[in-house]
Amino acid sequence: MKFLEIIDNITVRDDWLSEYKKYVPLFIAQAKRDVNWDKWDSDIFNEFFERSSEQCVASLKQGYFTNQEKKNIKNKWTELSPLLKQLAIQQNVCNYELYSKIDNLIRTCTVNHKRSATHRLIASLQPSLLSNIVDQKSLITLQKYLKNNVDDIEVPSFSNSWFELSHNILKFYQNNKKPGFNNMDIITYPWQTLEFFQRKRVGRICWNEHNWERPSGTEGKSTNSETYEKEKGYGHEEWLFDKTKLIDGYCYGYLRPIVHYRNKYLEQKIFDLYLYSINENTKVRYWLGKIKKAEVIDRQESKRVFSIYKANGWYDEMIQQLKAVGANVDAFKQADEDYFAVIKYKPDDLNLLDTPVPFEHTDKAVSSTYYNLLKFVKEPKSVIEYNAGFVFKKGNNNKSTTSKVNIRKQKFEKNLIHNQIQDQIYNILCKEHGKENVGTENQLGTRGQIDIVVKLEKGYVFYEIKTSNNIRECIRDAIGQLLEYAHYDNEENIVELVIITPNKLTDSAKKYLLKLRQKYNIPITYKYFDLKNEKIINCFNKEFV
Repeated sequence: MKFLEIIDNITVRDDWLSEYKKYVPLFIAQAKRDVNWDKWDSDIFNEFFERSSEQCVASLKQGYFTNQEKKNIKNKWTELSPLLKQLAIQQNVCNYELYSKIDNLIRTCTVNHKRSATHRLIASLQPSLLSNIVDQKSLITLQKYLKNNVDDIEVPSFSNSWFELSHNILKFYQNNKKPGFNNMDIITYPWQTLEFFQRKRVGRICWNEHNWERPSGTEGKSTNSETYEKEKGYGHEEWLFDKTKLIDGYCYGYLRPIVHYRNKYLEQKIFDLYLYSINENTKVRYWLGKIKKAEVIDRQESKRVFSIYKANGWYDEMIQQLKAVGANVDAFKQADEDYFAVIKYKPDDLNLLDTPVPFEHTDKAVSSTYYNLLKFVKEPKSVIEYNAGFVFKKGNNNKSTTSKVNIRKQKFEKNLIHNQIQDQIYNILCKEHGKENVGTENQLGTRGQIDIVVKLEKGYVFYEIKTSNNIRECIRDAIGQLLEYAHYDNEENIVELVIITPNKLTDSAKKYLLKLRQKYNIPITYKYFDLKNEKIINCFNKEFV
């Protein structure tokens, strides 16, 4: 993920930022006076020191000084004040020795080492040098999130000392900020980036072959007789992506990872949920996509939704869908209304991949396959690769003679003749262009794979192989694929799109392709593969190729 894409996904709290911009310059001005605490402006001192929560620099959920500790610190303010003055004066100097002096002095006034509270005081006086994430563990977590997810800028490894880590992370944001933004504008970015990643969770849902819009039966579901979906023949998440039943503009759904800890998740309320599923027949894991800004709902709202479903006839529709796949309808009717729905989301916030992407069971994106919400680490390696643009890869990706993919009730057969033709064409093109310049099954993100790619000095040639005996069908299917491969999220220079089949080009088909080339300037061409002689025959005159 690009760094600025992450920044674009965070929502700046303008109310908090305006308070920060208002008070921090006043803190600095007061500290420069080097006076005892009772000589500070009372409102400013209250915001700087007395206020324990929801303060303009940090809310300090980690805990602030006790009243007695505050009293102890104020008794030593004449010792502390000169140190604070140095901080206020040195706006462009990281003085780690000075930070330690302040920390050590305050430590003599507290029962426990109140690091975060001390960090807040120091960060309040050096806004251009220190992040307002005052908790050391949170800074370390943010650094890990950045290293795992930023792919366009190198994120350095920083010291785990709060002072150094705080300074270096803020410097990283400052060095990579958008044009036109000053350092005060971006002061909220580090902790809001942390919130952005902490809002991201990963959860497993039951298997479904109807795109999780309606039940699909027992195929691919758990074979463990003790599981609900095995016993009842369905899972409550099978309607999770059904966007036809809106209530006040929201889709409502069940999510097992939320159910057991609903009260806990109600505290945070909103999550970005990355979802995956496992086909228990094949044991293959599939990454499905995400629901942005999914909101956890309470029992009362679930009951309200249930009553609306019944009134609108949607509940009866769900029962008919369960009957159609032989599921246990009685079990569904006995389900608790409190848990009929546990989340809601806006339809536009459902961001599914074009097709579920398989990922390895060893991938660190998912550390446990139990139904719970995991902390997001990063997307699986295969998903990152699928989301990437076209990258030329030389060589022949050997294929089995037959392969099946069973996702969303679609079954694709890549038959023997396709693979044989592909291998033969690959060998011919390698002799013509060199092995370094020919590749098969080149990945194009979630859109699929290009049968054959030839790399030329002026750009790339994409080959799409079709094996149907109907030449019009071959051309119709190939054109859409080739145009998408060449232009959908692809910036590479594609100089030619080749349809290649074992069918001789008819006059009608040739006229059609020439019309597309001449009228729409599409660099499409057709080549006939002679199976008997293992030859590629160009069906257009050279001036058209």
